[in-house]
Amino acid sequence: MVDILSDFGELISKRLCEIAITSPSIEIVSEICRTIYAASLITEEGRFLRGSVTLADPLALERPPRIKRADYPAITAFKQSFVLASDILAKLARAVDQSSGSLAVWGTSERDIVVWGVVDQMVGTNTHLNWEEESGFAYPGLLTLIIDRPGDITAFHGKIFLGALRAQKLIRYESEPFKSPTIRANLKPTLAPISVAIT
Repeated sequence: MVDILSDFGELISKRLCEIAITSPSIEIVSEICRTIYAASLITEEGRFLRGSVTLADPLALERPPRIKRADYPAITAFKQSFVLASDILAKLARAVDQSSGSLAVWGTSERDIVVWGVVDQMVGTNTHLNWEEESGFAYPGLLTLIIDRPGDITAFHGKIFLGALRAQKLIRYESEPFKSPTIRANLKPTLAPISVAIT
């Protein structure tokens, strides 16, 4: 399992470089992936963990727009940071609602990664990505890793899909269901008359 988590970290770093984002080292990204994976397998209060972690440098945060909407994502720093470990992550993530927040982490080496704050006001972002709303803010920071289910993690930069780990397999691209011949064949009898009526 360690190998696939290292491969996942390498995939994320490579994708960030492809879109001209200066990525932290592969070791840092891989260490965060390993910690999140281990945390996703922990039960807290009898339930598996669901949540997300956002890699964001506390000294280089994006400046908010001049006129900031009330639901614009913002990061609130903790009074003290916590060393990133799976048990600590499980405790903190339980206190942050997955649909509206994320834990902010940062480190300059794989040995000094800390959880330093909470990203809030992410309801619009999650609604946009999961329910395909027309508008919504992108995930802040360099990278957001989302725990979907035990052992399943998805990586984004803003609104860009970087990769995912599903059932211990790397997913490199999002599937495009309408390119599937089977799905197209099943939808065609329903949609063809509507298409003719519109034109």
